[in-house]
Amino acid sequence: MGTSTSKRIEIASNWLMGLVILLILFLFLLGIGSAAWYTHWAPEAPRPDDMPAYLAILVSALNGAFALNLGILLGIRVAFGSRSPGRFTKERILKILAIWYGIGWVLATVFWGMADFTKDSEEVVAVLPEVSETGIKIFVAVLFALLGLRTAYVRARGRGSEADSAQSD
Repeated sequence: MGTSTSKRIEIASNWLMGLVILLILFLFLLGIGSAAWYTHWAPEAPRPDDMPAYLAILVSALNGAFALNLGILLGIRVAFGSRSPGRFTKERILKILAIWYGIGWVLATVFWGMADFTKDSEEVVAVLPEVSETGIKIFVAVLFALLGLRTAYVRARGRGSEADSAQSD
């Protein structure tokens, strides 16, 4: 009896976690869509001050959380290599969140671009440039990290071949 109860609690917990994740994903894109609406399509647009403050704060907070998630995922990939995760693992959740963040970043950048990449608070809702800039910073950081890894790999490989040639002499 105890085992089936704990199994039911685990299943309910997984479903609840899944629903919370779906809600977070929905709210992030809803916030970006709302920012685009108030910037471009609302009657008498742009009206960035009409965007609900709680939604702008939520998008800003989720932007930071998703950026952190992406960093964690990339750190796991670099540290442990590529794996094909199981059915519903934590790594798979991280991947879903990273992909969703990428979608939100692209949308925010497109909507910001439609506003001529201005940061004028009377022309664009501030979360559009914020999400776009964070995504660009992550992209640049990833490029530098990959360059650093490649350089370290080439140097380590060069040392290995030097050691091999020294042993054969």
